[in-house]
Amino acid sequence: MNSMLRTLAFAALIAAAPAAAGAAEYTLTPADGVIGFKLDSTLHMVHGNAKQFTVKVNVPDAGTQGGMTALVTIPVKGLDTDNKNRDEKMHNVSFEAGKYPDITFEMNVVDGLPPMPSSEDSFSVTIKGKLTIHGVTHDTAIPVTVKRTPKGALVTGSVPVAFIKDYNIPDPSVFVFRVEKTAEVIFSLTLPAPLFKTAPDTAAGL
Repeated sequence: MNSMLRTLAFAALIAAAPAAAGAAEYTLTPADGVIGFKLDSTLHMVHGNAKQFTVKVNVPDAGTQGGMTALVTIPVKGLDTDNKNRDEKMHNVSFEAGKYPDITFEMNVVDGLPPMPSSEDSFSVTIKGKLTIHGVTHDTAIPVTVKRTPKGALVTGSVPVAFIKDYNIPDPSVFVFRVEKTAEVIFSLTLPAPLFKTAPDTAAGL
């Protein structure tokens, strides 16, 4: 019995132990930036925004960026082009939101990010991961720019998405109204300062 009690006590201590030192998780929402898209057509450029999304960023060792991963989730019904009829068709016919409710991008581990610039300078890096749309997943590389800000880092980028060819989405063109076969996804997000280490000579600046 004593042995069993010791085992249970040890298990309780393990369960109560804090997470690894420096580990951090941040959740970004539309309050932290913008994810949108643009799609050219015979009449005009269609602009859309994700009115709902979450970006969960995990860093095993906050402040070093080592092993950083992220999961972006965009509910299809949160996509908005400021046209009710067009949006309903996009949600229910093109993306089949009832069957495939979310668009996701699962970012792989990113190691070796350079230190955060000491001023408002920026650096570029390519993030890689798996983009899933309409139930189809493809490996995707996205070039991004990271710029220091008073709040942390502004991350911006864009990537072309061949939604018809690569993701089996029906062509929304109707009669003389034609749309391009590739949309451009654009994003601008502010990540908090603790996710990034600074250059050695400015470490005291944050």
